[in-house]
Amino acid sequence: MRNRDGLELAQALCARLCHDLGGPIGSLVTVMDLGPAGGAEAVDIARESADILRRRIRLFRLLAGAAEDLSREGLETCVEDMLSHGKVRLAEGVAVPASAVPAVLAAILLAAEALPRGGAVLLAGDPAEELMVIPSGPGAAWPPALAALLAPGDAVPEPLPRTVFAHLLCAAAEQAGLTLRLALGAGQGGAALLMTRRHAG
Repeated sequence: MRNRDGLELAQALCARLCHDLGGPIGSLVTVMDLGPAGGAEAVDIARESADILRRRIRLFRLLAGAAEDLSREGLETCVEDMLSHGKVRLAEGVAVPASAVPAVLAAILLAAEALPRGGAVLLAGDPAEELMVIPSGPGAAWPPALAALLAPGDAVPEPLPRTVFAHLLCAAAEQAGLTLRLALGAGQGGAALLMTRRHAG
């Protein structure tokens, strides 16, 4: 069963990766089909699409567990073009060690999807102890799949392309020795996702 669960997660993640890379690849192919007739504007679009592809490939490489510490600026650069409904606001001095990078990136992307009408993803705290990830904006709410995965019980939702970041977050947090829990929301902010480091003993 564990192998089957892992395969389903991999399939959902691959489907999501193909979806998120498909847009800029399509733009690049369209521009290339225009050839010289596209002019300078087409060249600009091609460069922008290539840059988006480069950043998204790096993002998915880090989500898959490539070992790399990330500074505050590095986190922002990784996720900026994926946040169509929001932006990231990180507390000064926040830096994430390589072991926690996949979980933190998955949490940021999931929080961005919790902003149906725009807003910001707030990240604050100490990665060595506890990080808070908060989607803040009108109607902000974590997807039901995350609450279901964090709730005790055997009813684990199936990983799907649209919910795969929730599954990836939980798997990456487990591997990094992080405990996840949702606090109560307030105002226009969604509930804070608390990522607490588990200490031996």
